[in-house]
Amino acid sequence: EEPTPTPTPTEEPTPTPTPTEEPTPGTSASTPSNSSNLASTGSNVMPVIAAMAAFLVTGYVILAVRRRAS
Repeated sequence: EEPTPTPTPTEEPTPTPTPTEEPTPGTSASTPSNSSNLASTGSNVMPVIAAMAAFLVTGYVILAVRRRAS
């Protein structure tokens, strides 16, 4: 949720994709009961997924702004 602080009003759509990623860890949260290894892996992957999502969203926002500008 690091991208949550919106420096620009165009960043508002950023928080939307983040909740989309949350259900994934939620599913893995129930999985750890079967194997503790997945639990630790899931917790480590969470920030990576969040960073990836933020990066992709940022790129999408930049493209959207460029299209609007042109």
